[in-house]
Amino acid sequence: MKKYEAKTRIHFPAYEVVQLLYTPEQLEDEARLDGAISAKAQVKKNDGKTIVLVVDREDPSRAPAGKYSKSEKNILTIEWNKETRTNNWKVKVLSMPKMVKVFGTTRVEPDGDGCLLTEKGYIDIKVPIIGNMVAKKLAADLERNFLKKGKLIEEKLKRKSQQHKR
Repeated sequence: MKKYEAKTRIHFPAYEVVQLLYTPEQLEDEARLDGAISAKAQVKKNDGKTIVLVVDREDPSRAPAGKYSKSEKNILTIEWNKETRTNNWKVKVLSMPKMVKVFGTTRVEPDGDGCLLTEKGYIDIKVPIIGNMVAKKLAADLERNFLKKGKLIEEKLKRKSQQHKR
């Protein structure tokens, strides 16, 4: 199992960041940032304390070239606790649900005049010979894209605050 952790500071209050993070539009934009071919997000539950979102994604295949299909369908499920500003998430790879496990947590913590966005994830790919190699590459991609995610969040919140000033 490969573990990764990524952090980025965002120069907006934690409550504004969390409100953006649990919108379907944001999740679809993040999927495109990650390189998804397509993504459709929706809210499955919102009871005031908890919000559950599901993203149906089609991503480029991470298998060695020519071995399998060019894309794979995944379902990302995210459950936010609004009070603690944390979520638990998991990805179900539809073509290999028992062989691939990707899951983790995301936390938004106040930090001075902004906040710290942290993600911890785990990737377990039970495919002989190549599973660990693919897990390492996926973890590196997720860490690298996390910084892009932070920039995307800041850009959106800047645009939103500029619109409110007008």
